Amino acid sequence: MASGIAVLVCAGRLLYLRQRPLNGAAALVLGLPAVGFAVATVTAADPAAALPGLVRYLQVFVLVPAAVCLLLKDAHGFRIVAGALVVLALVQGAVGVEQYVTGTGASYMGEEIRAVGTFGPSDIMGMATVVAYGLLAAAACALRTPRTAPAWLRPCAAVLAVGLIVPLTLSFSRGVWLATAAALLVAL
Repeated sequence: MASGIAVLVCAGRLLYLRQRPLNGAAALVLGLPAVGFAVATVTAADPAAALPGLVRYLQVFVLVPAAVCLLLKDAHGFRIVAGALVVLALVQGAVGVEQYVTGTGASYMGEEIRAVGTFGPSDIMGMATVVAYGLLAAAACALRTPRTAPAWLRPCAAVLAVGLIVPLTLSFSRGVWLATAAALLVAL
C-alpha cells in the first residue's frame, strides 16, 4: 500500500505541477522493462492469468523506482530514506535473530530456525532482502559519510553494517548472501 501511495502522490504531483521531469534516457530505462513485461504477458500461455504478474513487476521494477527518484529532491531526502531502511533492517533482523534463538522461525532442514522476521514462513526471502538493503545502506554510509555528518556516524554505520551480517546469515538465503557480497564489492 505504501508503494501505491507513493506512486499516486508522485503522479498527482506531476499532474498538478505539469512537469515532465524524466529525460529521454530515464524514460528509456524505465520504458524498456515495461515493454518487456507487457510482451511477456501478452505472449504467455494464459495472458489473463499473467496479468497480476505484469502489475506486480511494473510496480516493483518501474513505478516505485520512478516515484522514489522523482519524489526525492536532494541528498538529505535520500539520507532519510536510507536511514529508514537501516532502521527497518535492524527491526527485521532483531526479530529474525530472536526466531533463530527461540526456534520459532521458518523450517530449515527439519528445524524451525530460519530467520524470516515479520514476513513469516511463506516469504522466506523478505527479511533477508530487507536486511541486505539495510546492510548495504549502512556500509555505504560507513564508506562515505557526508561531510556535514557528526563524527559518530561513520563508526556507528560500520558497526550496524557488521551487525546486520548476523541476521543475514541466519536467513540461510545463499542467493541473498551472494548478491549482497557482490553489491558490497561494487560499493568498495
